[in-house]
Amino acid sequence: MTAGTEAAEIYLRLLAEAELRQAARSGTHWRGEYPGSLRHTAGALAVVGAVDGQVADAIVDDMDAALALRNPGGPPGLAAHRIRSMPMMAAGPFPAPAPPAATAHGPLQTGPAGQLRAAPAGQMFRLHDEDAPANLWVLSVVRAPDSTWCAVAALVQGLSRHVRYGLRVPRLRALDDRGVHYGVHFSGYSSETAAGGWLSLHPAVPEDVRWIEFYGHLHTPRLRLNLAAVPTLARVSVDPADPASPGERLLDAIATDMLTREDHVNLGNSLDTIVAALEAAHALPPGSLAPSRLAAVCQRALLDAGPGLVAALEAGELPDAGLPEPWTSVLAHSVRRHKRVVKPGVAPLAVVLPELDGIRFVLAGLQSGADHSLLSVVAEGLPRDDHGHQLGFQWSQWFPWWIRDSAGQWHVAQAAGYDPAGQELATLHLRVVPPVPRSVTRLDVVITGRAARVTATFPVGWATS
Repeated sequence: MTAGTEAAEIYLRLLAEAELRQAARSGTHWRGEYPGSLRHTAGALAVVGAVDGQVADAIVDDMDAALALRNPGGPPGLAAHRIRSMPMMAAGPFPAPAPPAATAHGPLQTGPAGQLRAAPAGQMFRLHDEDAPANLWVLSVVRAPDSTWCAVAALVQGLSRHVRYGLRVPRLRALDDRGVHYGVHFSGYSSETAAGGWLSLHPAVPEDVRWIEFYGHLHTPRLRLNLAAVPTLARVSVDPADPASPGERLLDAIATDMLTREDHVNLGNSLDTIVAALEAAHALPPGSLAPSRLAAVCQRALLDAGPGLVAALEAGELPDAGLPEPWTSVLAHSVRRHKRVVKPGVAPLAVVLPELDGIRFVLAGLQSGADHSLLSVVAEGLPRDDHGHQLGFQWSQWFPWWIRDSAGQWHVAQAAGYDPAGQELATLHLRVVPPVPRSVTRLDVVITGRAARVTATFPVGWATS
């Protein structure tokens, strides 16, 4: 056990004892929600590898048992289950980063033959559903040796009370240029104004197939997709990234999550405890500016979180680190009283990015709506994500995604959906805030790993019906 690990465990146990005493003094009864900061702090220490996951489980189990004795009618083990659901890819010490690849510019290649391939589509066919009529756009086709996926998006015509319960895609099949038939399965998302997801083909389409054609019942028109279409022309660079400790990456992840002011767990006073625990565990280097950045976001976004950090920043006890330009750009949008309304739109994409930390991403399509956009992504080699419910985190926070559009506005992208899609693949939807307007003609996507940063610049062509 290292000094940092021992200090982190001691801190966590002392915090548990303090919260038990506080619960006893206040007469708090357990109602299925874990009181205080213990669950958030335990999750943070487990994520950065400062505390073994089993040790964190044991401490939370003890807290569960003590509180359950005060209220025997409650279900056991809820808090411990949350700790166990932390993302496994982040648990344990971070491995030494590999040296970044040399910087390269120019048209992006689609990777080694027989691996990931992508072709843009941008074709639409009409869904005949009287409850939720929609135009279903096929944005791209992504192929791997063991699976084939089509990113799709539907622009719903008017509001429908039915579509929120799931877009109904007619039963489809597919045929290729050799006369081979494929089964087609739809999986996806839906809301009152937008829907989409993925069409998976079974078996996987061989790499030498030139086209596939979807067909269904008599009222569904056939749709042919050219699998030999040229991928989206992208200019790519792979550059070294400034090294950061796991604790700094975690605090920056929390801060960027809060920039959107949407779908984040309200950590409240827990932020103060998390920072103190990371410092006690030596997970933050001396003089780190990550706590200052987190405090500045809480202060400027007027969030009810991290009061101790904000007070320290205002008193000059924390250095004024300033915020990176992408952060201030997104923050300006989130606090703006009158936000620009973005009309719905879809844009086909087929960009295979170079490997980053052993993972390869494919940008497979973009769908914009009034308050956010969705970026469809296929990932190869992504470790299994059991979702960090403890902190409201998913895998994307460990690979920060930033997007700059042709107007200079920055956007932050965070995971909104994740599904295993084969032996090595996962299909993803990233929620992009603020939404990307249809006036945008170019995007710069920036993804940062442990030692390198990938930047891809490509044109955006919005589909028209």
